Amino acid sequence: MYFGMMLRQNSDRDINEVNWRPWSELPSDLLDVILRQLRMMDHLSFSGVCGSWRASALASKKDKIAVQPPFLVSLSAQVKGRLFFYDIFEGRKFKTDFPNLADKFCCGFCCGYLMMEDRNAQNGLWLVNPFTRQEIQFPAPPERIHHAVITSLAPSDTSIVALSADYENLLFCRPDYVNWIVLPVPSKSWVYLDLTIFKKKIYALTSQGKVWEVNPNSNFPLTPVAVKRVPYLDYMGLGRRFGFLRPTLHLVASEEELLMVNLIPHEKPQVFKLDFKMKQWIKIECLGDKVIFLSDVNCGVVGNSDRWGGCSNSIYSINLFANLCIAVSMDGHWVGSCRFPGRYFVGGLPSSSPYWFFLSECYNIDAVFDSQ
Repeated sequence: MYFGMMLRQNSDRDINEVNWRPWSELPSDLLDVILRQLRMMDHLSFSGVCGSWRASALASKKDKIAVQPPFLVSLSAQVKGRLFFYDIFEGRKFKTDFPNLADKFCCGFCCGYLMMEDRNAQNGLWLVNPFTRQEIQFPAPPERIHHAVITSLAPSDTSIVALSADYENLLFCRPDYVNWIVLPVPSKSWVYLDLTIFKKKIYALTSQGKVWEVNPNSNFPLTPVAVKRVPYLDYMGLGRRFGFLRPTLHLVASEEELLMVNLIPHEKPQVFKLDFKMKQWIKIECLGDKVIFLSDVNCGVVGNSDRWGGCSNSIYSINLFANLCIAVSMDGHWVGSCRFPGRYFVGGLPSSSPYWFFLSECYNIDAVFDSQ
């Protein structure tokens, strides 16, 4: 009888081994059924499991993104290594922990990666994907940075361009570099105000609305794109808010256009689009169903506002000191405001200014191999 039990157990194990399949081989129809039941944050986590799951998530991302505005993101200073997401339209809150990043400072978010800084380490800058937990390390920058953009996530060509905290330099680096390349502002009377990536090219905005294409590896790293003065535009593009010097001009990239936004409290917003042929800014009066989201470290444009409850033809900006997100229409009227949780949500004062988490960027995460 004992032999019969052993035989039956071995037979069951053989059957299980024959029927066993890795998670990456689940049928695509079943993956689609699962995806339809997931909220946005779970949808993003799903896309980081393996290559086949990622392919299914990418196939359905268009419908998900079309009805989802960006989240506000902040890193707690009290609960070390804890990242918070907040949906200002539905009041939903999410959190995730990064124990190995507890001693680092969050200095931005770009292309689906957190940018973490550790001034006491030789490799003092980390790019961390919040879903796959992949990390890319860079040498410590020579000075404090305000925010940065990632120019490529290809393993052989990963690079980063950062704006210094004093707005006087652009900093460029790759993981295999020992030192950063520093690009000073073209004129001592100007400052860098913003930088972004548009159609796989880097653009920097300086005083007076001047735009430059940035190519750090070229003999001429800054190529002027738009240098004509914009009428009725503040010369410097800097203003003081609560005693701090902050840009009032922002460079915003959408899928089709490169925009410049001039947002000064209690004044009508100004939005311009860049005419690359004429090499000049053209003022626009209406955004249609689109909404512009602004923060100190990143900006973006989201359409289909009627599908996710936003106010079309408006600009949403963050007032950190009042824990408010304020919406202003293009004609200058106050549309509304939403208070985000602030210190009570992040477990103490945030270690960095809240910034926008654009879901379309999060799908730029590197492919995950099935063996991982």
